[in-house]
Amino acid sequence: FVAKYQNKKNKQSSLDSHIDGSEFSFVIALNDDYDGGELVIENERSIKLSKGKAVIYPGNLLHRVNEVKCGRRDVFVCWIEV
Repeated sequence: FVAKYQNKKNKQSSLDSHIDGSEFSFVIALNDDYDGGELVIENERSIKLSKGKAVIYPGNLLHRVNEVKCGRRDVFVCWIEV
């Protein structure tokens, strides 16, 4: 699915810490012209992907998305079950 984050009224600007119900999760950046919005995995690794880049990680790792401060963060998210 495509997730959009932006710092505007009635829009999702961040995502609280959670664990996915999948074996693996991945995110592909559809753009990179925004500020903030880093993916943080296990409260230690902060990742801001360039457009077209991807990250894959075990779905059972705690992760969140920091608040987008300016612009809009568009990502393609997928959950994988083997």
